[in-house]
Amino acid sequence: LQQLSDQVREFVELGSMQAAGTLSGRLDWQRGADQLVTIHGTSLVENLELASAATGRWHEPRLSVSLAAESLLAEDDQVDQQTAQLRTAQLELTSGGDQLVLQLLEPVESPGPDAVWSVGGRVSGQWSTWFQRLRPLLPESIPSHAWTVSGPVDLQLTSRISRQGIEVQQGTLKSRPFYIDSPQIRIDEPAIAAELEGRWDFHAQRLRIPDATFQSEALAFRISDLRMDSDDAYARTTGDITFRADLDRLYKSWRVPAKQHDWKLAGSAQGQVSLVQQNDGTQARWTIDLVGLELDRRQLAASPHNVLPATQTAAWATVWREPMLNVAGSALCNLATETIAVDRFELHSADKLQLSVRGSVAEPIGSCLVDLQGQVTYDLAK
Repeated sequence: LQQLSDQVREFVELGSMQAAGTLSGRLDWQRGADQLVTIHGTSLVENLELASAATGRWHEPRLSVSLAAESLLAEDDQVDQQTAQLRTAQLELTSGGDQLVLQLLEPVESPGPDAVWSVGGRVSGQWSTWFQRLRPLLPESIPSHAWTVSGPVDLQLTSRISRQGIEVQQGTLKSRPFYIDSPQIRIDEPAIAAELEGRWDFHAQRLRIPDATFQSEALAFRISDLRMDSDDAYARTTGDITFRADLDRLYKSWRVPAKQHDWKLAGSAQGQVSLVQQNDGTQARWTIDLVGLELDRRQLAASPHNVLPATQTAAWATVWREPMLNVAGSALCNLATETIAVDRFELHSADKLQLSVRGSVAEPIGSCLVDLQGQVTYDLAK
């Protein structure tokens, strides 16, 4: 491969790309009297090394590739005949315990830029090795050397691809266990599972997700009828989101590594958020039920000026406990003016705690100017 890349450089600019390894393969091509063409091919790449300044180093000790296809040529007397139909096609890539399989699910009439391709695929193996292969595609905000992703991966999907857009008819993802360690977030879940149906329109810059789910031991949510139009400077979004969370598991399994958390919540939460697009922004309505809620604070280490009771051995102390809490409200988010108008924010507890607030928040991502007013009712004896 190194000699081949040196020769290719005489015709194509490869930049800092360097290649090494050995390539061997075979391709069988047969044309029958009925204009049916069958293709079978196998290839083996050993000690593959691809490296560049932009993408880093990619190493594959042993990569095998297999290809099988059947196509039907147009019935005419021309020497350069066109393919009338691509009947079947399958591509398999295998490296160690990792495998990628792509398969044509339906025949393609007149293959070309205007054709519709129905493609099924499966990715299996380990997150760690697939993450390294995806490194050249990752944005600069995700430096691969600072990220660790591990666990088995099983991704399956059926899709339709055309010049107009990509439609995922069914996509499933499973990983047991699943682990991410990065400067931004650390996730440690015994298992995760996700399903997706959706379509992305290239020209209209429009996303449609009829149904999507995610489930783990700490967090689960479902997205229904999501519509996102981003053909102008601001995305317009509508849809419904339902969720449930085990707050204690969420604290332990989803964390920001570089930050020490002195407060944490325990209990369970479930709720729903609805998004409706209006002329001047996105209207959000939510309702959340919290059961067995506990607010805990990390205890300071013992010192001459801070003496902890001898009977206290836990690192956390509960400072607030609520058997049941309901949070509901609505707000209008205007991205053009960077304001959030809070129409209603209400909190009700089982022991007669009531909070009602309304107002506005300006520049929520920047200086965050808050102007809220309301009233609180609470039984101090409790």
